[in-house]
Amino acid sequence: MLTDRFGLSVHQHLGAWPSRDEQIRLGVKVLRVLVVDQDRLLGQLDNDLAPGVNVIALINSQTPGVNHPPVPGNTDGLLGWVAAIIDFANRFSGKVFAVECLNEWDINPQLSVDDAVRCVVDASQILRAAGIKCLLGSVVGAGLEDKLRQALGKLEEQGARGLLDGVCTHPYLRPAMGVPDPEPDTGAWFSPEIHEAIQSAFDAVNPEGSDPVLPVYATEYGLPMSLNPDDDGSLQEQFVRNSLRVLGTLPEDVLGAACYFSYSDRSGGGPNEVFGLVRGDRSPRLGLDAFLGEAVQPVVA
Repeated sequence: MLTDRFGLSVHQHLGAWPSRDEQIRLGVKVLRVLVVDQDRLLGQLDNDLAPGVNVIALINSQTPGVNHPPVPGNTDGLLGWVAAIIDFANRFSGKVFAVECLNEWDINPQLSVDDAVRCVVDASQILRAAGIKCLLGSVVGAGLEDKLRQALGKLEEQGARGLLDGVCTHPYLRPAMGVPDPEPDTGAWFSPEIHEAIQSAFDAVNPEGSDPVLPVYATEYGLPMSLNPDDDGSLQEQFVRNSLRVLGTLPEDVLGAACYFSYSDRSGGGPNEVFGLVRGDRSPRLGLDAFLGEAVQPVVA
């Protein structure tokens, strides 16, 4: 089972953060959150975080201070990265388990592998001094294994592999990410591909003899509700049950955490941006009960 690796990916807007009681009910042990409002996050961590839940904070250009001073024509500027990391480490020491340094940099035309590496090199010692782990920002696109190898190769050239505590991936299995449309009734969405994708990412960053061994954190995975035209979440329910069971077969040194994206629909999201176990009005989809049930189920290999 995933047990302590069982997580949700959440936003900070109203209704997107599961309450402390909801975290306990669902058995959640990891929350991954995009940091856009540090004051609100402090309140959420102090007043609405269940005991034993680890928080992975995604820091990117939407985080206060990172894109400052702003780069003309670049919404993902990183000129304020170091100052923002110092501020975050000072405010969240002892409150956050890890920081994910950038989001899906491999498919962002304004970011590069050099940006991802530089963010890790500049952030790691600051974060570790505050008791916070440093994770390579997530990759998601086709050929992500090559992007991971490139990043690790550049870190190793600098003797900096040891600055990392893990790498992040988003193993989405959907046509938008290079996965072909499933044939009707084949169950293709429910195959073990998701855990094979994570194992492949792990192998890419941990060739034989690697030291340290770096676990993979699946900080997002899920299924867009555009595939559920009736919005009941019936396909989502099957995907949740099957993906959690195969993810639970991965050992802890391979998979550090798996965070379902997402707890709640994102306000204003289009059809391909709606993934929630609950709708924006907090009404549950079928996937929520599946998520709850799998928290206490044995692994079925």
